Amino acid sequence: MVSIATHQDADGISAAALYLHAFDLDLDDVEINMPEEFGDVEDEDVVLDMKPLNPDYEGTVYDHHLNHPKKRAYELHHMEIPAAGIVWKKHRKTIPKKHWWKVAIGMAGDGQTEKTPVKVIKKSPLLMERVLWTRQNYGKTIVTAVPIISTLSSPVNALCRTGKPMKALEMVYNAQTPFDIYSKSAIEAKKAVRMEVEDVFKGFGSYFPQPVRIKDRFTICEYESDYRIGGLVAIKLNEADKSTVIALNRRNGTMSIRGILASYAVEILTENGMKAGGHAGFAGGRVTEDQDIEDLVEIFCKA
Repeated sequence: MVSIATHQDADGISAAALYLHAFDLDLDDVEINMPEEFGDVEDEDVVLDMKPLNPDYEGTVYDHHLNHPKKRAYELHHMEIPAAGIVWKKHRKTIPKKHWWKVAIGMAGDGQTEKTPVKVIKKSPLLMERVLWTRQNYGKTIVTAVPIISTLSSPVNALCRTGKPMKALEMVYNAQTPFDIYSKSAIEAKKAVRMEVEDVFKGFGSYFPQPVRIKDRFTICEYESDYRIGGLVAIKLNEADKSTVIALNRRNGTMSIRGILASYAVEILTENGMKAGGHAGFAGGRVTEDQDIEDLVEIFCKA
């Protein structure tokens, strides 16, 4: 039985689905591992959308993250595009064309929709049609037309963020058209995630400390949630003032880093003995059990 380790996000999920399609594998034919800690893999045959923590891992890796070690035991397929795109480029001859559109999920998930291959768009023109999003604003209904290709990652990420990554993989693997991504469970997960993020922001200054600005470059905030919403919290703060945000979930010690200085933040954290990594603009990490927001503030103040 083939074993696969993949990242718990839209890129990792779509990369896994495409890999299964490429080798004509059913979900029952494989063992899937989605580690809680990024890159925590052991003896899986294939790793998708992650840099193994152990350079002695001996399988095959499809990844776009930075700083893979030069001395490594694994076979690396590395490009500067999301992992779903790497899998598609390497195996498009054996991936049934009816499934090509799924590469767009990973591209959108990692903010590189524009890198979706032209061949994919030509094969699936539905991707460029628009769906209407509605919202209420002071009693008025605001309608926005958005290309379908830009919306595909959100339902997948919502399932992952609410602890249902296998359900996300099943949904993507079985989907026949982009509209199949908008399942009832995915829509419910999106709603739950939105409410959780709103609760976090309401909690700043009461349940959680106020976010701290350092040297007008970095903003550090601390929150608590069972959901994997750190990236959303960091993005929302980053959009407000464009500082690079480090969002710490004190429930499990994970950090989400978003902003133009994300790579600089990773360098600061790793120099101070913390686990951190990712790619330009988007990164993450983890603190130890005895570290908290005060330690982060101190580290960045000294940087």
